[in-house]
Amino acid sequence: MTDRVHGTVGASLMNVRVQAQGGINGGRGGWLASVRRGYLDIALKLAGAADSLNPRYDDVFAKAHYDVPETWLFGGRVAAHVLHAGDNLDYAQNSGSIGSRQTSDYAWLTWSGRVGHAEAPDGGNDRLQQSTVLSITRATNHRAGELRDERTIGSSVYDDRTFNALSGRQDWTLAVSPRFMMRWGADVARERAL
Repeated sequence: MTDRVHGTVGASLMNVRVQAQGGINGGRGGWLASVRRGYLDIALKLAGAADSLNPRYDDVFAKAHYDVPETWLFGGRVAAHVLHAGDNLDYAQNSGSIGSRQTSDYAWLTWSGRVGHAEAPDGGNDRLQQSTVLSITRATNHRAGELRDERTIGSSVYDDRTFNALSGRQDWTLAVSPRFMMRWGADVARERAL
């Protein structure tokens, strides 16, 4: 793999997508970024059917990784990931409107590889392996609006929710013999919903 940047553009009946990727430091690392946008709202307008509904959605994803140089103590790969997704829907009539907004955001950092320089039973240098993941999550949901008919009978909605989470996980693998392997780990998390 080289550090050369490659890109693609794609389109379907529902969305358009742009993606690019490349290498870092002569192929020791790499990155990727992708953006997607749905155009159902545009399609409805062009078809003359967007008098009441206006749906939109989009998402963005990016990641980068780097292979840590091998040393006597450890070696492995460090990676970072980010993901955002959003969905919007507006419903409008002469008697009122209702709007909905949803977002989801995630970010996580990983490190996996060997620890120490002891040889594995099969002669490799990966007797003790570890995997660490740290992540942040935020999700929101908001709906609000009011509709009424000719008889002044109406309905209203208001819904506002948020979820946040911070978590960490670590897993270990020890190759004791060619036929025996030990695995253990732990994870912690702090979550809050409003």
